[in-house]
Amino acid sequence: TLVLVGASLIDGSGAEPVRGRAVVVEGDRITQVVDDARAPRGRRIDLSGCTLLPGLINCHVHLCFGAEADPVRRMLEDALSLTAIRALVRARSTLEAGITTVRDLGGRDYTELSVRSAVGSGLAAGPRILAAGRPICMTGGHGHWVGREADGPDDARRAVREQLKAGADVIKLIATGGVM
Repeated sequence: TLVLVGASLIDGSGAEPVRGRAVVVEGDRITQVVDDARAPRGRRIDLSGCTLLPGLINCHVHLCFGAEADPVRRMLEDALSLTAIRALVRARSTLEAGITTVRDLGGRDYTELSVRSAVGSGLAAGPRILAAGRPICMTGGHGHWVGREADGPDDARRAVREQLKAGADVIKLIATGGVM
């Protein structure tokens, strides 16, 4: 049992931060929030001066892309194995920044699905990952360098089925040009 005391708590409801409460953690789950004086025995960590809040969610990431001036070029020039390593490092950095869930909307050759599996199995640290696989775009359209090009309704349906079969949690459709 881990007991976190002394922090200001933000519960995500919009209410003012609360003080004088203890957060009780069993394994990897918060099981209770109680008055400090009523906290159960366990390893106590004093977080005075800190704030605890629910994990944040980033709904649009690309773990395979970096922050370089031309992230697509960098990704495509790197060996696929290096892209995977960089994506794992970015996943860990994302979690360390307080983001506990991400929606990855396209990587490289399904690397983001492998990163999701590594994190989900406990092999690597990272946020919960909902991954789209290859974004679906028109031939030559925005994202074609990582996407599944599809033209017309039948091909788009086939492309969606391919992403689901590959293990996609969500589907990303690119219907217009993007900005890079």
